[in-house]
Amino acid sequence: MNLEYTNRQAFLMGQIKLYKLEYISRDSEEYLEVMHELTKTAAFIELSRDMIHKISKELQELKTENNKLKKLIDEK
Repeated sequence: MNLEYTNRQAFLMGQIKLYKLEYISRDSEEYLEVMHELTKTAAFIELSRDMIHKISKELQELKTENNKLKKLIDEK
């Protein structure tokens, strides 16, 4: 999952750089709008990664607790 996130983030950041190079010389409202959307998208991807990491960690903790409870039940 982290590799997929890293690949997607690298792709997005590369596209942002290319976009900046292409439109840097233009004084265009479109440039600002697209950059704003790209920035929001990058922030959303980062937030999504953080949420996925948190949920995965909580799931692992629940599995560990579940295994401990099963072990206690089996011992009785």
